[in-house]
Amino acid sequence: MDKLIKHKTEISVVTEQKSLHVVAGIIFNEHQKILISRRPLNKTLGGYWEFPGGKLELGESAYQTLQRELFEEINLNVMKAKAWKKINYVYPDMAVTLDLWKVESFNGDVKAMEGQDIAWVSAHSLEQYLFAPANQEVIKELMHGCI
Repeated sequence: MDKLIKHKTEISVVTEQKSLHVVAGIIFNEHQKILISRRPLNKTLGGYWEFPGGKLELGESAYQTLQRELFEEINLNVMKAKAWKKINYVYPDMAVTLDLWKVESFNGDVKAMEGQDIAWVSAHSLEQYLFAPANQEVIKELMHGCI
């Protein structure tokens, strides 16, 4: 919904933008490879690679969201994770807060529970994958070992 804001003699239109809080896990395996997954083509930003996770639901903490999403998406039980960084990014149609966690301990066998592509990749090869723009800062930091 648009709002009209009157400033002295000028009138401007401010568009209310959808806001999304996404919690994602940076997961390393025993070979120091990072788990990434590709968004289904029928979803927003479909085809882009991402770090597994999902939307924060009402009443959940970020850690609870991380646990729920990683279990639902890739069959992992998060035992221990540490908040790493938050990135705010504005797309033309939505504002996203990307809440990233380093998963320090987990159990379960990784499975693509939603039929998505998944891959374990080295940090220095992350730039070979097409990630959504909000992830670009994360990619650079991971490639430089900043986690």
